[in-house]
Formats: sequence, C-alpha cells, structure tokens
Amino acid sequence: MTDAELEPDPSPNYEQIREVLLRCVRKIAPARIGSDVDDIVQKAMVRLMKKLREDEGTSSFATSYLYRVANNAVIDELRKRGRRREVSDETNEDAASPDDPRKRALDVEVGNAIVDCLAKLNDDRRLAVSLYLEGHTVPEAAGMLAWPTKRAENFVYRGLKSMRKCLEHKGVTP
Repeated sequence: MTDAELEPDPSPNYEQIREVLLRCVRKIAPARIGSDVDDIVQKAMVRLMKKLREDEGTSSFATSYLYRVANNAVIDELRKRGRRREVSDETNEDAASPDDPRKRALDVEVGNAIVDCLAKLNDDRRLAVSLYLEGHTVPEAAGMLAWPTKRAENFVYRGLKSMRKCLEHKGVTP
C-alpha cells in the first residue's frame, strides 16, 4: 500500500487503515505477544481517532505514520508487560527496596558493564545480541536483519559467550 492510497478524504477508510496497522503490528511484534495483536491494533486505532478529533478531521495518515503508531503501540505493550513483572517481583520479601541506593548503584554498575561489553563486540554480533536481549527470538532477529537463521544463531551464541567472558572479567556474575 502506498502513501497515496491513504491521502486524506472527507471520510477516512478505517478498514484500510486498520489493515495497514495490523500488517505493521504483525511485522514488528515479537512472537511472545502475538496473541495480543488485535488488542494492540485496537489501541493504535484509538490513538488515531483521538488525533483525528484533535485535528478536526484534517489529519492524513501516510503509511509511514501508521507504521510509527503501530511501533509505538507495540513498544507500549512491551513496557506495560515489563512493569507488571517488576511489580510482581517486588512482592517477594527477600527483594531489596527499589529505593535502596545500594541496589540502584549496583543496577547502574551492571548496566554500564553490559553496555561496555556490548560495545566491544563486532557490529554483527552486537546487532544480533542486542535484538536477542530485547526479547526477540533468534528467527525474529534473523528476519529483522535479513540473515539466514543459522547465521543469526551463530552470532547470538558467540556474542553471548563473549559477553559472559567480558562480564566475568569485570566481576559481574549471576
């Protein structure tokens, strides 16, 4: 679908917009949230309706804009799931308080060590490992990078091995 097909007209074709959003979300979303694709598309449609209302119906929705809306909706869903997991972890009595300055300092130190070790990887390994650490499966990473699955698998495996060695060298262990 081209941008010209979604040019503004007196009444936007909502079915056409929804189909573009659905394709974008399916392409972007990691497999672990694949069951919630329709909900994510619905949230994206609500955003577009609000935008249309704010602009008094003068908005045009180019495919690139719809892709960005779909991407933001997927990211919001992933963040929401991450927050839920953190809340459930805090109910553990052994967990340190999130306001504990020592825990925050340790978290920053570990984060810096991970970033530093990632930076030391060659470009291909860094890309593959970064996608993997963001929650994408190896086949998803291969698709995003337009690589054969075996190549992505090798880069992830070897990159993680290098990361573990680097982190051990820095004194960061599980």
